[in-house]
Amino acid sequence: MITQDDVIYFIMTDRFFDGDPNNNLNIDKTNPQLRHGGDFKGIQAKFPYLKNLGVSTLWITPVYLNISDYLGSQPYHGYWPKDFEIVDDHLYSNGAHPAGDKKYLKDFVDACHAANFKVVLDVVVNHTGYDNGNQIFPPDWYRNTPKDPDFSDLPKLDLANSTVVDHFINNLMDWIETSGIDGLRMDMARNIGGYTNHPDQKIQDPDFNKFWYFYKSIVKGKFPQIFIVGEVFDSEFADIDENATFQNQSDLNSIFDFPLRKRIKDVIIYDQPFTDIARPRLNNNEISGILDRDDPSGGGYYTNANRLVTLLDNHDLDRRIMSEIRTKFTGDQNKNFSFQVAAMMYAFLFTVRGIPQIYYGSETGLEGYKNIGGGSNDYDLRRDFPWQLIGANNEPLPNFADEALLFGTIKKLISFRKNSDALKYGVVITLWVDNFVYAFLRYFRDDVVIAVFNNGYQPMQFPLQIPIGKSATKDSQPLPDRIIDLLSGSKLVNIFDATELVGLQNGLFALTVNGKSFKIFST
Repeated sequence: MITQDDVIYFIMTDRFFDGDPNNNLNIDKTNPQLRHGGDFKGIQAKFPYLKNLGVSTLWITPVYLNISDYLGSQPYHGYWPKDFEIVDDHLYSNGAHPAGDKKYLKDFVDACHAANFKVVLDVVVNHTGYDNGNQIFPPDWYRNTPKDPDFSDLPKLDLANSTVVDHFINNLMDWIETSGIDGLRMDMARNIGGYTNHPDQKIQDPDFNKFWYFYKSIVKGKFPQIFIVGEVFDSEFADIDENATFQNQSDLNSIFDFPLRKRIKDVIIYDQPFTDIARPRLNNNEISGILDRDDPSGGGYYTNANRLVTLLDNHDLDRRIMSEIRTKFTGDQNKNFSFQVAAMMYAFLFTVRGIPQIYYGSETGLEGYKNIGGGSNDYDLRRDFPWQLIGANNEPLPNFADEALLFGTIKKLISFRKNSDALKYGVVITLWVDNFVYAFLRYFRDDVVIAVFNNGYQPMQFPLQIPIGKSATKDSQPLPDRIIDLLSGSKLVNIFDATELVGLQNGLFALTVNGKSFKIFST
């Protein structure tokens, strides 16, 4: 089971590392639209690197046998399935089992478990690969609607057809039972009998409940321990209630928190106010920030916001987060500053609520853009992992100072989070927020963490003085007396600089933070 203890590392298997040249069938590492040879053995070969970084869960792209190619592109990503029953022969080494046997995935999962990694398998149930004129399933398995740009015009399966639903429910069961995986990532979950996007309109599928009705009873009923996260790809603030409703109706353990990702990007890179993330709570008429929507009293309806999967990067967004930063802060003179901004964003990701996810290579500042060269494509978002940056000690080489700083920051944040019950289980309590500064506290029993972010470009001219005291009106006091008493009697330590100690003085927590930077303190 994936839990709030975990940190997820998303690997596009073909782009990570080539561990077995014997399965390199029709690959061309010089062409970004073709396969590059990454495989199960490649991931296993890099277990020491992943261990050093500190991640606990590996999310891998789909393993199905895919079609061979389409319009000059190969399905290196795994999302153009041809046969949903067997493993693609580019991923495994022949010999141990019959060709394509699901046991090849089981061998990989067993190796991950032996190394103390959990595994999330990417699965597809709503479309097939481009059929190139030869339908993979019978004609009545498809939905004859206008071409759907939300599916990139892929053949769309008819999940109002009970035979199709039955097939894919049992297919999911087969993969779970055979492989021993810990979780599933449901590709395009919102489009599995949910919403279909057409130009200028959003249409709710009238057969919304059919697949999810069977899924909830059969898959979740038989395997309640399997963590299932859905790709619900909407970033607009107005859609949070829709997203939460979808999660609840579908009985998904989690969905990806694209709305929070958008606010982190807009605030820290594009200088929107921190009040878009949380409100000051000076009066009851303020517009809610996105984190305020976690609380049912603020209108939130997530099953549990602490189990949302939070992220900055993935394989479908307009840009990797470093490229997003470099789009704002251009030129060689801003390279170091760009990595500083990235470090601040990851500090937010790892201290705010949710289960954090890292996209492979982003810990080194790997860049990438969607629709490179003016065409409709994703391949630049899915560059090969830059192993040339990594030394024998599984750290960035000394001549890559900016990359080493970002890697070291993320590694430290992962390690700290792993040992902080406050960050894993504590709710987010806003202590201070204005346009430029956000400070929040999380606690679990006697473990307390305070994180402070300065989004201005200059150091604070005067110390920020955060009031943390008891109130005569207890209903307006955000912290229990116990935590206030604990803070009054102890010093908190800056986790990146153990010489900096702070504590409550006269009911105030005072500190300064440099521009576009952060500090994290812990009991």
